[in-house]
Amino acid sequence: MNAGDDMVIRPRLYAADPDRMRVPLDRVLGPIGVHRVAGTGVGIDTDTRTVSTVRRDGTTATLGYDRLVLASGSQVVRPALPGAEHLFDINTLAGAAALDTHLRRLPDREAGPDRFTAVVVGAGFTGLEIATELVGRLKELADDVRVALVERLDAVGPELGAGPRPAIEKALADLGVEVRLGVSVEELAHDKVRLSDGTVIPASTVVWTAGMTASRLTSFIAAEKDHLGRLDVDEYLRVRGVPDVFAAGTPRPRCRPPRAAW
Repeated sequence: MNAGDDMVIRPRLYAADPDRMRVPLDRVLGPIGVHRVAGTGVGIDTDTRTVSTVRRDGTTATLGYDRLVLASGSQVVRPALPGAEHLFDINTLAGAAALDTHLRRLPDREAGPDRFTAVVVGAGFTGLEIATELVGRLKELADDVRVALVERLDAVGPELGAGPRPAIEKALADLGVEVRLGVSVEELAHDKVRLSDGTVIPASTVVWTAGMTASRLTSFIAAEKDHLGRLDVDEYLRVRGVPDVFAAGTPRPRCRPPRAAW
């Protein structure tokens, strides 16, 4: 079941021309005989083994299951900041397309220190990817560009651990990405960002990657969850304590088998 007709290659939405990052689902599922229901899951009952759905025409349906694989992904949590309407994200194809269009229009903006400056908020997987990508994309438009990566914690890639950090830091330095640790965004406008330490960065482009939460469908499953709402799973992605329910997503790095998935 999926609300749209395409599989969006979400991990690649930081790249240019994001519209290329989708594949028609029927092209993938049809040849192997998978029946696709175009609809949105709105509820799960693990006692009756049913999923409640709303189809695109507004009608509702209840689907029964023998086994349930929950692969509904995560979503970005946009902050309640002054000026938050100026934030971009790459959480969805629509969001990535909006950023792509904005970048292509930067040469038409009034010249100033903000025009080819970008601030990326959050130095996790997504933040690192879009920050390093933006250097090249902006240099295609101008010679003098600036990319700043803002992280409220004291290290880049905090969820990756210390092992790969030197390589990450070197890559950022080689590209000229400014790294600002231990600070967060307090407010922004169409042409500037103010950080919690009082620093003001002139910037026309601000990309938010700093907050994620699991799909709300996890709330219907009575199992242990972490602070992001991710379900506790075993090494086979089976949800612990709930028969015949699996959760696929991005487990948290751990020293033992994966424990949490979206």
